Amino acid sequence: MAQKAQGATVNIEAIGQTSRIASIGVQLLSRVLNTAFAIGISFAIQGIAKMISASKEMSEQAQRATEEFKEQSSSIDENKKKIEELKNALADNNITYADARDKRSQLLEIQKQLSNKN
Repeated sequence: MAQKAQGATVNIEAIGQTSRIASIGVQLLSRVLNTAFAIGISFAIQGIAKMISASKEMSEQAQRATEEFKEQSSSIDENKKKIEELKNALADNNITYADARDKRSQLLEIQKQLSNKN
């Protein structure tokens, strides 16, 4: 159906068809953009979840390393104290041969323990 408007022929059916095609195009573009946005948000959430998990794991590893360091430090302090006690006992002029042998044996045992830790 064509109508004349101020000397020009206007095809109303063609305008309606073009309008419907444009509307479908806009709807399709809207759906594509919404899907892309949803996928992007999904990837962002997955990335954040992985970062949180990695952060927790690093925190746990740091805590384990701290505990291990404290244990080793305590062990070193105990060995240091024991070595000092044995050294003072061996420096005593009144120590018996059997006691001196026992103290040296204990020193050797501490030395073996320390060399095995390295």
